[in-house]
Amino acid sequence: MLHWWFGTAQQPLCILEPQSRLFCPQFWAPPVPDEAVLSRFVFMRRDGNTVLLENPEYHVALRFTKAGGDLLPVALANSASGPTEDATPSQKAFWRFLWCSGFLEVGGNDRSSRQAWDFHDRVFHAGSRSFLGVTRIGMNYRFKDTVAPLPAQKTAMSDRKIALSRTRVGEETPQSRPLSSVMETRHSVRKPGHFPLTLADLSVFLWRTSSVRGQKSGGGMELLERPMPAGGAIHELEFYIAVHRCDGLEPGLYHYHGGEHALYALPAKPSYVQAIVSGAAGSMGQSDTLPDCVIVMATRLLRLAWKYQAMSYRLSLLHAGVAMETFYLVAEDMGLSPCAVGGGDSALFAIATGLPEDEEAAIGEFVINGRQMPMTVEGNGRSLQ
Repeated sequence: MLHWWFGTAQQPLCILEPQSRLFCPQFWAPPVPDEAVLSRFVFMRRDGNTVLLENPEYHVALRFTKAGGDLLPVALANSASGPTEDATPSQKAFWRFLWCSGFLEVGGNDRSSRQAWDFHDRVFHAGSRSFLGVTRIGMNYRFKDTVAPLPAQKTAMSDRKIALSRTRVGEETPQSRPLSSVMETRHSVRKPGHFPLTLADLSVFLWRTSSVRGQKSGGGMELLERPMPAGGAIHELEFYIAVHRCDGLEPGLYHYHGGEHALYALPAKPSYVQAIVSGAAGSMGQSDTLPDCVIVMATRLLRLAWKYQAMSYRLSLLHAGVAMETFYLVAEDMGLSPCAVGGGDSALFAIATGLPEDEEAAIGEFVINGRQMPMTVEGNGRSLQ
């Protein structure tokens, strides 16, 4: 793939680096319009000892050499007309170079479909997907020789362990409805049920959705077997339960240990737990009614990044979506009241748990409430009573 430069062959001031085979500069383009401005998707960052100007929309980066430092003010010009009148010929030529390379746009001329993309969404989309790309995305074990992989299961986060059961009292095995029936009736329930969530129901729910059923080795790292699928069987997600109302369990913040099928109480301040629960209620439009429990999904991203590059965070978000659907189906089958939460406060989670965000970051929340009515088991299905 060719790299284009601006300057002289002996001393380039900046080098154009395509990030995709879709990119093609248009050096034959007409003169730069007076209303041309820097694209709203363009951003600048440091890469090693150099500075990059990137445009994820056109899959291109411009690397400034040490000799090209004087061009940076031109690239960041606030004036709609680009370089000022006293700009040097080189700076004016550079403005045209930016125009031909896709870094400029005509202000106010934005189609509706493009307006739908926020800056961070475009950057994330371009950086975690392949567009006939020239950069490596996917499995490359980039940390294999420098960083030890994280263990598959965390050590206990406290000495306050609450052992959980796999079945409800009187049930040797949970009785399930046909999958088609569960999927047809699955729906979000934003208000808590008439009865609080019970520890027995929470125990069965966690066992059926998030427990660790086995552990193995593969590719130089520890892998897990869980009821829900995950890329590479890595299972980087951790599950925390913020409890507001649960019969048999004190309010507080708990970490679920899937291998032990147990909850560990964390020393989080009650105000932090209340804020997590209140935030979930607000996201559901139910600020005046607090849910019974909020499941916070957090990612240990290094688990994925040890094997995958550029797509680790994307994978974690996909896994969170898989977890939410698993939660929905099992909750519906058990007669509980579930609801996925669209918003969440990652900083609040970090403060409540004391975990640095780069080590473990909250990426999703899910509300689980008790039953709307008592439920009994009849035959091969369940019925409301």
